[in-house]
Amino acid sequence: MIEWAHEHSITLEQMPLKKAICIGESLRNEHMQLNALGQKIQSEWDIKLYSTYASTEMQTAFTECGAGKGGHHQPDLIILEVTDDAGNPLPANTYGEVVITTLGVAGMPLLRYRTGDICAYSDDVCSCGRHTRRLSPVLGRKQQMIKYKGTTFYPPAIFDVLNNIGFITEYVVEVFTNDLATDDIRLHLATPLSIDECELKLRPLLQSRLRVVPLLQYHSAAEMQQMQFPPNSRKQVKFIDNRKQMRG
Repeated sequence: MIEWAHEHSITLEQMPLKKAICIGESLRNEHMQLNALGQKIQSEWDIKLYSTYASTEMQTAFTECGAGKGGHHQPDLIILEVTDDAGNPLPANTYGEVVITTLGVAGMPLLRYRTGDICAYSDDVCSCGRHTRRLSPVLGRKQQMIKYKGTTFYPPAIFDVLNNIGFITEYVVEVFTNDLATDDIRLHLATPLSIDECELKLRPLLQSRLRVVPLLQYHSAAEMQQMQFPPNSRKQVKFIDNRKQMRG
């Protein structure tokens, strides 16, 4: 919306919109601070942002209040658990897999449905006065965990770095199995800079923020559009997992 406004010479300060409930991508990191995407929005558009977390299976959403300290649980609609790999419930402020049981869903009720999303919950009283649990932003999906050159992380960590680099206009993160049967990462990038200039600026940033430098491959804007919006895809693709064996 911000890019569209700039292209059509619309002054964002004059827009009547004051608040936005954002879906699809988290706007906060694990410390409950605005991530690169959230900062980028607020730097250009001074509106109040609210993050949500949901899925079709849940039939509800975890939406943060004005405190911005996690999405509030609605216990009359869903039972929330955060579990370890064996399915054992974990205590508050411990990251694990989100497991839900739906309440009041007649057509397809779910019992301890494993979402694959890695989160933590807090159970202290929110400053807004609610006593319900609050769910953190998604750290990543369980099957998308990447082990690369001695470093373990999830794709959102790479997204956050790339979203904060102004000369990278679009990107897709690809993970694949290399000849040594280990995880390898290739970043597909679009940039207005020359490749040499981009490499000179980008490699030190990746090294300092990720501690590793993945393989880099550059594309035109049209090529990136095709990669991000393949046929029959309803959502923009920013992560491609081409590993021979998915991690459980």
